[in-house]
Amino acid sequence: MGERLSARKKLLLSAMLFACALISFGAIELVARALFPQMAGHIVSSTKTRNKNFHLEPFSGVKMRVPQPDYEFDAESTQRVLLVMGDSITFGFGLAYQDIYWQRWQRVFDLRSDDPIQIISPAYMGNNFSNNTESIRQFIDLFADREIVGIVYQFNFNDILPLRAEAIRDAVHLTPVQQSLMAFRVKYLNLSVAQKVAAHYLNRVRHSLRPEDCNDLGVNALGEYTYAYGAKGFEEVSTKLWQSFDEKVTEIHDIVPRTPFFILVSPLSPHIDPHYQGNYSTFQPRFDCATIDPIEQLTRVAKANDIDLIDPTDYMAQIFQSSVAEHNPAQMYFFNDLNHFNEMGASYFAEFSMQKLTEGLAREKPTGGLASEEFAEELAREDLAEGRAKGELAEGLAKGELAEGLASAH
Repeated sequence: MGERLSARKKLLLSAMLFACALISFGAIELVARALFPQMAGHIVSSTKTRNKNFHLEPFSGVKMRVPQPDYEFDAESTQRVLLVMGDSITFGFGLAYQDIYWQRWQRVFDLRSDDPIQIISPAYMGNNFSNNTESIRQFIDLFADREIVGIVYQFNFNDILPLRAEAIRDAVHLTPVQQSLMAFRVKYLNLSVAQKVAAHYLNRVRHSLRPEDCNDLGVNALGEYTYAYGAKGFEEVSTKLWQSFDEKVTEIHDIVPRTPFFILVSPLSPHIDPHYQGNYSTFQPRFDCATIDPIEQLTRVAKANDIDLIDPTDYMAQIFQSSVAEHNPAQMYFFNDLNHFNEMGASYFAEFSMQKLTEGLAREKPTGGLASEEFAEELAREDLAEGRAKGELAEGLAKGELAEGLASAH
């Protein structure tokens, strides 16, 4: 009898301890949600990014983001196509479909153009330039019977990497236990703001203990931007990767020499807000450890290939500084995210790039890019002049033959 009571007491005690732990965790979670509302809703899954739903549908064998489930592409809606390639920025990480920068472009095109342009974007999270090169080739072939008015490649500073996106993902080998723990974290723990707060401050402590010397830091100096910036210790491989980037850009340009090609730079948060006044990040890249200026590299590649470089950094930084002067620092990026624009940042990014894009599409490009109406007229004049020259040559030959014939007759 005493043993039964003891067992019941143990069970009751265990239940009470579990209930206390549950209540304590609930209380901590409520406090965390009240103090850190910006960390709520950061859910990433196979159908959500930062708690925003996204939908994928196949288009010619490529899964692309669409505005709603069971969306059907109207591939014949227009004869003019603008291809937009990129990574998670162009995919719209953390944004509703309507807030993606190129969807903002699409609405402007729809409003102002009598000759509509359809934007096609096969971008996906984690893509780098190697993936985008393959997509450009595929879609050039796909739209061979339509006019590709331009190709936009959204450049991210983590695009310069030794491997393609799939190879990077395949290189990460997880045990079944690790996979289960990761799945549990994604599905359940990411719902907890308290867990995110704890991870956030633990990472702050970890990064604060980094060595000061750039050579000792290794990849921890610049993280995923190591190769774009040629972090100290990675100079040789970074230079080779930039050379490969140059060759691929030239290759694409040579495939479609008369189609305007644009490199669109997506700035990082510290480019806009170097003192982290409007956006806090646990990881703050050590740009003083860089040996390469990526913008100089992009400018060189653009000039060498007669293509347009669109860089909204100064424009967005000026808006940010104005907001700071007003004591309303603009939050253009998601909290603790160096890379991804929120709705405000996407709007500024879109309005600057749209202006430069339309200027580029309208500009006469006699040595490459889309033939504007003026360029088309110039080509027609050249063809006419060439035709006249050929006619005069033929006439001269005929007269010569006639004179030769008369001489022979005499």
